[in-house]
Amino acid sequence: KNGYVHGTIIFNTFIFCQFFNEYTARSIFDEWNCFKGIATNYVFLLVSGFTLLCQIFLVELGGEFLRTTPLNMYQWLVTIGLGALGLPIGVLMRFIPVSEDPNSFFDNSKMVEATAAAGKAGTYAAVPGDDSSVDTGKVVEMTAQKEGEV
Repeated sequence: KNGYVHGTIIFNTFIFCQFFNEYTARSIFDEWNCFKGIATNYVFLLVSGFTLLCQIFLVELGGEFLRTTPLNMYQWLVTIGLGALGLPIGVLMRFIPVSEDPNSFFDNSKMVEATAAAGKAGTYAAVPGDDSSVDTGKVVEMTAQKEGEV
């Protein structure tokens, strides 16, 4: 044997933690059923199937190149089971109350409006008071040079 069993088990467990996290991350906010509508989400199912097949391929055939070794059925079941612990944890996290302040959300509507207006005028503009501007609190305009103007 090549001595990669321990690393392969850790690698496989990590990938399955990510695999099952994809399911709990499908829904946000307080939706606790992470499988709701999954049968109609063909792209998600395709990606999940592809991930699963790639993982089997990497573990079973990776060998010296990936420093993996084939796992027996018990090791596969343990690593998948450890990864699947993310499902109930992800659901339980939905019940933790989180207060959000809408005033702390990023609002780029002023920047979008200024950019659109500047684009029509042929200039570039920063929004006064916008924290993402380089010169906060000032209007900075750079007029595009036109042919014949100095």
